[in-house]
Amino acid sequence: MSSIGVIVRASQEIEELDADWQPQPLGSRPHVHSVIYELTGVTTRTQRFDLRAQGIALELEVGDDEPPLSITASGVFDEAAVAILKKLCAGLSARFYDSEDGRFII
Repeated sequence: MSSIGVIVRASQEIEELDADWQPQPLGSRPHVHSVIYELTGVTTRTQRFDLRAQGIALELEVGDDEPPLSITASGVFDEAAVAILKKLCAGLSARFYDSEDGRFII
């Protein structure tokens, strides 16, 4: 089953997102792309990173904001995908919000 969520900068104290909540920038676009590349080995000329070639059923899309405020992750949140999401969150000083569960899981 496919799932969707977002990587955002958010305080560890926040459990749920209020309607007026705004994430902090993840860093410059080149920095965000660099972190994704370093952790996954995937490059792109767009904002979309497809990790399926690495055997991970996950796609990442860097947000359009400048600087980027979020990365949307969609795919199967199995053990391999969650491990990559945890590494990305650590590398970007961010958290992962599972849109289906309606809560932060990382």
